[in-house]
Amino acid sequence: MVAFLASPAQKTRNIALSIVLGEYIAEIDQDDEWIDKDKLKKQIEFLENNQDYVLVGTGVIVIDEGGSEIARYFMPETDLEIRKKILRANCFIHSSVIYRAKSVKEIGGYTVTKMSEDHDLWLRLGRVGKFANLEEYAVQYCFSPKGYNSQDKFLRLKQNLLFAQEHKDFYPNYYLAIILGWAKICFYPIFTLMPSRLQGMFLKLHKKI
Repeated sequence: MVAFLASPAQKTRNIALSIVLGEYIAEIDQDDEWIDKDKLKKQIEFLENNQDYVLVGTGVIVIDEGGSEIARYFMPETDLEIRKKILRANCFIHSSVIYRAKSVKEIGGYTVTKMSEDHDLWLRLGRVGKFANLEEYAVQYCFSPKGYNSQDKFLRLKQNLLFAQEHKDFYPNYYLAIILGWAKICFYPIFTLMPSRLQGMFLKLHKKI
């Protein structure tokens, strides 16, 4: 059985987590869309066949507010690849993931006092199990520099630096995460002024760094 969380605030998410009966949790944000009809089937099969994994995501197609595609990319695929990068960048598309409900409950769910709460949750989950991303374009994500996903962007970028500090003993490449984190903070004002196509190119490049 799979339960669905539709992007409420952290407190509401934790309430939902406390009452769900499903073995797995599938995330979906209100402005995103699952575009692969077999998405859940593929991810559940992966988790059923790999009991030491706690979370699996997918690749994404990014569109602008007018519905035009501006980028598509896969996320780091293997547990090793994800762990090398996760201190410096969120390695999962929020609306793509499925994770084990039991594992999330064991680590206390979402932290209600932090921004970028999904990144924080993944970092804590990775301390009790393995990660993966499927090489499937299963999610369509609407990107807007002026929308929800960029609200308080500087605060979120700075929060990521604190995540790196908090989890540096559990994941590699801490100093690289700090250097690239400050680079993102400095570059973001320029990024917001770019046309959507150019933003898409930088989004794709950012996921590869």
